[in-house]
Amino acid sequence: MLVDLDNPLILKLFGEAEISLDGVSIERKLQRKVIALLAYLATEQRPHSREHLISMFWPETAQEAGRSNLRGALYRIRRELADDKLLQISRDRVAFVSDKLQLDINEFLTPLSSNASCAEIEEKLALYRGPFLDGIVLGNCDDFEE
Repeated sequence: MLVDLDNPLILKLFGEAEISLDGVSIERKLQRKVIALLAYLATEQRPHSREHLISMFWPETAQEAGRSNLRGALYRIRRELADDKLLQISRDRVAFVSDKLQLDINEFLTPLSSNASCAEIEEKLALYRGPFLDGIVLGNCDDFEE
């Protein structure tokens, strides 16, 4: 099961996205594209160039407008998560960094021991609530949809 941490950020990305911080649900405060960006950064857990993120989430937007959209999305993520340390943002790169993250996908992909009990197997299977980010469709974002 997911480990309890102080002030955890919990992302449940199987099925309809559920995002909670300190036990308070926040996904309704975020636009679909912002949720998708947060999910992408959290699951990848590595730096991405701003250009890559712009081409993935705003592919048909002019470069300057794309940069503005990315800045706005990152601002909304930081504001709702109330923690400037969860995102490492430089002039050229963006990364999600947190030891307080509980991510259902990571837990699901962690192998069970060879002597796992039925309860442990059922717990693991319960993490899968449906397709990744079910219900979030981003028009004209083919790279993300893949």
